[in-house]
Amino acid sequence: MNNTSQPLSDSLQSVKIIRVSTAGLFQHIILKGQLKYLSAYYDIVALSAPDKELDIVGQREGVRTIGVPMEREIAPFKDIAALFRLWRVFRREKPLIIHASTPKGSLLAMIAGYFARVPVRLLTPTGYRFVGLSGMKRKIVIALEKLTCRFATDICPESNGVIKTIREYHITSRPVQLIGKGSVNGVDTFFYSKETLDPAKLADIRGAVGYDPANRYLLFVGRVVKDKGISELLRAFRQLGENIRLIVLGPVEMSDPVQPDVLEILKTDPRIIHIDWTDEVRYYMAIADMLIHPSYREGLPNVLLQAGSMECPVVCSDINGNSDIVTDHETGVLFGPRDEKELLAKVQWALAHPGEMKEYAQNLRNKVTADYDQRVVREALKSKYAELAGRISKGSKG
Repeated sequence: MNNTSQPLSDSLQSVKIIRVSTAGLFQHIILKGQLKYLSAYYDIVALSAPDKELDIVGQREGVRTIGVPMEREIAPFKDIAALFRLWRVFRREKPLIIHASTPKGSLLAMIAGYFARVPVRLLTPTGYRFVGLSGMKRKIVIALEKLTCRFATDICPESNGVIKTIREYHITSRPVQLIGKGSVNGVDTFFYSKETLDPAKLADIRGAVGYDPANRYLLFVGRVVKDKGISELLRAFRQLGENIRLIVLGPVEMSDPVQPDVLEILKTDPRIIHIDWTDEVRYYMAIADMLIHPSYREGLPNVLLQAGSMECPVVCSDINGNSDIVTDHETGVLFGPRDEKELLAKVQWALAHPGEMKEYAQNLRNKVTADYDQRVVREALKSKYAELAGRISKGSKG
């Protein structure tokens, strides 16, 4: 795919856009490369809590950065201080657009932007934490999400799945729309392709996991927490044949802990290979027979986009976000969330039908390339910014 983008007019190149996240990690990992691309067309500024990741973003993307202390969790006094600091920054910088995605950063930026009279306050929700919460905390988080939407001028969720959640929980009744087909940054389909793998490194990965072609390899990528469905996966895995192996890529976290018996399976089953984390996820996708993604909630999961780009067959939970990417028995196989028996049955079916799974994987690669390639996603976002800037320009002349 050729990038045929042409430079925008000088008037648009002077448009200042502040990209906001609670911490620098979101812009460092999720938005990698995007700000550099957009800075050729707009005056881009990255804003988050001051941390080493924000420093990396500034150096790597070649954009100016602003650090404003913010807390991820509810912290009333610190939140009020952050709100005032953001208001001062927006009044000083006078951006035409502020664009936020992460929950706390979005809430504070939308409110501060409103009082600082920022013309466009663009909100891109990427998934909602309250789906996995209960009781009073759930009610508080829902109320805060509604407040965030109230102060935004434009709401463009990451996926159709997020839109369904917005409507189901009555977060806002205002119009919402995707930017392109969705996704905040897409996937690099050249990098995530079998053709670009280093054969020597692939051999090293196979050696590290004790790869045996007589075995079948399942792959899980994500944090080992209850919310990711790892409990159902590990319990179902124990019922599979002796020649089945499970590679778990991700750290055990205690923020949403799994039950002790699940940790025991992870630690003691000799057929499970647990690796805390790696930057070489694509190599594990290349050797896996399939990726299992049993999560309870998602926005638009990058791991499914990466697996699709790598032509790694997918078996995943049928939830909002996952179902934006995977269509049952067309681009993968779906099962009901939190359903250990159905998960087991679908994995057994997938193992017994490698030909069909290979076909689904090719279909998914085609879909990801067409809809979620980074060049497609970034071009759609660039056009959205131009549309919003043009709207304000026309309004000021009217």
